[in-house]
Amino acid sequence: MSKRVTWLLVGLMGLSLIGLIGVQYFWVKESYNLKEQQFSQSVLRSLKSAKEMVDNKMTLNSHDIEHPLSSLDAFLNRRKKNDRNQQDGWTQRLDQHLNNQLDLFQNFFNTFKPGRFQFKPLKKSEIDSILSLALNNEGITIPFDYAVFNHGIPQITSNKSRIKEIIKSPYRSKLYYHTLGLKKHILLIDFPKKRSFIMRQMGWMLILSTILIIVIVGCFSFAITMIFKQRQIADMKSDFINNMTHEFKTPIATISLASEALQEASLAENKDTRHRFLSVIEAENNRLKNQVEKVLNFAKINKKELDLNKETLNTHEMIQDLMSSMELIFEEKNAEVKCLLNAKNHFIKADQTHLYNTLRNLLDNSLKYTKEKPQIKVSTSNTSSGIQISIQDNGIGISSEDQSRVFDNFYRVHTGNKHDVKGFGLGLSYVKNIVQAHGGKIGLKSSLDKGSTFTIILPFNSKDK
Repeated sequence: MSKRVTWLLVGLMGLSLIGLIGVQYFWVKESYNLKEQQFSQSVLRSLKSAKEMVDNKMTLNSHDIEHPLSSLDAFLNRRKKNDRNQQDGWTQRLDQHLNNQLDLFQNFFNTFKPGRFQFKPLKKSEIDSILSLALNNEGITIPFDYAVFNHGIPQITSNKSRIKEIIKSPYRSKLYYHTLGLKKHILLIDFPKKRSFIMRQMGWMLILSTILIIVIVGCFSFAITMIFKQRQIADMKSDFINNMTHEFKTPIATISLASEALQEASLAENKDTRHRFLSVIEAENNRLKNQVEKVLNFAKINKKELDLNKETLNTHEMIQDLMSSMELIFEEKNAEVKCLLNAKNHFIKADQTHLYNTLRNLLDNSLKYTKEKPQIKVSTSNTSSGIQISIQDNGIGISSEDQSRVFDNFYRVHTGNKHDVKGFGLGLSYVKNIVQAHGGKIGLKSSLDKGSTFTIILPFNSKDK
């Protein structure tokens, strides 16, 4: 997959993700607006109910006030009784007139029930209870603040510190309150925790929406990571194939030239020349064999098919043998090598061949990745449960970004020219897998241009991993 196609795919996936999140957000917002409208309707119904309860509370009990016409009616009845036998024409006319006036006043005052002429003020606690009851009847149980205004002046306030917020509240109702002039009063109510109340009502919808968004974003992130990781693996495999071709082509070409030279009669008759060419062929053949072994071991490790032939191993003796076998290479590179074998207990259970190759790989890297005269120090020491082997060099070092990846398959630290240092990118991956297969650990300390130190810790009695 080309870079253009990869980035196009990532862009389309990103746009799709943004679209899905946008639709989800719109759906949640519309649901919130609907819940808010339902809340507002419930509040307005509560205020209407509270207004009716307040109006009823504000009137005095009808038994507390005497009817205004009761005394006049009693006077006329007494007069009728006392003067019944003394009535003359003038008296009858006067009685008729008074009776007519009495009927008029009776009709007027009957229009108003007793007690409607005066209003008694309500206490703040009464308003609190009325509003709480009305709101509870609508299922609204959150805290609220209110104020009663008369011509813009607050008469009663539940929370003076929030008077500005109360004034801005859209929830209000007109009241007639405690004066003979029937002046208009305005009740305003505000809910400081309205948003959280509505969000709680949305409940499971918000939770499911959040989970859905998290899952979508997680899947998107995983897919993008896998796309780039697969592309990176593909690039590393391509580098591996190129490097492997280069590594195989050189010894094959050398063997081919030596074979052609031996076919010439003049060269074949010379024993020394023939022996030299045969030595070259043997050396290059061994080189090919080692390269093939690396690839095969790598394949076995990946398939978990690597068999370790563990036996009691003298690590100091093995290290000394390794140093002897590489002596010519050290001389060729003009390397300065020190061995500090300080471990008192240097016998472990391990596979000699694989452990030998592990240390050989680390020493090869110390020689390859050094610009100046190589200075290498190999040291051993004991830990509480095993042996520690350290290989320190003065090479080019490894950056902190590369240190976390140098043990990955096919990964090679870039040094400019891809083929200036030979290798497959399998060496450190092989080292890590062999160490872990012995139940050990490997560590790396390095800085650019300051060299590297690889530390291997192996237990005395390892168990297969």
